[in-house]
Parts: sequence; structure tokens; C-alpha cells
Amino acid sequence: MADLGSARTDAYALSMTYADPITRSPHLPPAVYRLSSLDRDGRWVNSVDQNHGGTTRFVPGPRDPSYGLGTYGFDPATHTAWAVLNYNGEFAVVQDLEPGHQGDRRD
Repeated sequence: MADLGSARTDAYALSMTYADPITRSPHLPPAVYRLSSLDRDGRWVNSVDQNHGGTTRFVPGPRDPSYGLGTYGFDPATHTAWAVLNYNGEFAVVQDLEPGHQGDRRD
């Protein structure tokens, strides 16, 4: 999707489905999922953190077409994690082990 020699693309929304493999105790908070991508060191990181610009913002529930670059979330009703991105990469859905760690970042 990027021009030759560039990793940057136009903004697009990527969504991937997931299966919740663990039966969670009702005493635990609900699971939180997000799209991740490999960084330069081979670590899985929040996919929106590798965007070229934009504002990182977590939104629970389904994606709305009006959401801008850097917005991400998941919809437990459809088992879908999504993000608005602007680069090529390898992506996977991961369970967020620190669901309270969803701050905003501005570039």
C-alpha cells in the first residue's frame, strides 16, 4: 500500500477478529484486546504507536468511520480489534495485559 521505498501509507482502518481462549473468572476485569505490530527490535507493540503522526486514543466498542489516525479499540460483541493506521507491517491481535495503560499521545 505504500509507495516504493516508503513505509508510510494513506490512513486506513485495519480490523482483525480474535477468539477469547480463556474462560475468565467473574471476579476478574473483562479482557482487553488490541492490534499489535512488530517494532524494529522485533517486539509486539501497540500498532498505533508506530503511526507517522496522529493521536493515540483508545475507544471501546465498534469502530466509527469518523475516527482519526491513531484511534484504536476492540468490540467484544463481534470479537474484533481495530486501529486506524498509516503504515505497512505485520499485525496480530493480543490481549492487553495492562488495560489501564491506554493513554493519549500526540505527535
